[in-house]
Amino acid sequence: MFLITGCPRSGTEFIARVFQKNGHIVPHECHAKDLVGVASWFHLNDLLTKNNLTKEWRPGWARTPHPDPTNKRFFKRYDYDVVVHQIREPIATISSFFALHGSTKKFFRQWLKPYRSKKELTGDLQMFMFFWLEWNRVAEKYSQYSYCVEDLDAIRFDLSQALGLSTTLETVNLVSKKTNSRKHRTLTAKDFIAANSSLANDIFSYYNSFSVSGGAHE
Repeated sequence: MFLITGCPRSGTEFIARVFQKNGHIVPHECHAKDLVGVASWFHLNDLLTKNNLTKEWRPGWARTPHPDPTNKRFFKRYDYDVVVHQIREPIATISSFFALHGSTKKFFRQWLKPYRSKKELTGDLQMFMFFWLEWNRVAEKYSQYSYCVEDLDAIRFDLSQALGLSTTLETVNLVSKKTNSRKHRTLTAKDFIAANSSLANDIFSYYNSFSVSGGAHE
């Protein structure tokens, strides 16, 4: 049983569909019969709750019964044999944070409270930037393997091995890269640097340390 996790808007629905195309039952943020893993950003919070590092939380829609009778609930807690950390290019990810639901943004603010007392964050963009960096660092800490979703085709063998799959992911390119996309403003590296140059440099450096396909545009 594995968990693929990362930030919100990091492509967990995309990767769930990739696994499904390859014949593996990996639901996105919900329960399914005979599943082998889950792809979900907020299931990482379970690991933090288990280690008394944060309070239990889930999106509002995950608190209600799933309409599909083959699913018991949207949300179910699991014990994972393997945790894998998926990272998406930060400019695209943080730009799409502006399209998140209000309850998720509220979670960002609550989760960042211990940090905000030590660091001055002004405005949503700085908050989003800092959340992206710190949440990815936590995900990395609790994972056995980290990779950039943009590199999926190049690292699919290593990812399959990390998850203990008997076969290598093959049909990587059959799933649209626009899966679960939402309309939002498109930011640039200049916007990040103008908001907080030091934080922007930390974000780009973090992403580039994992990327094998060119890294973020600084």
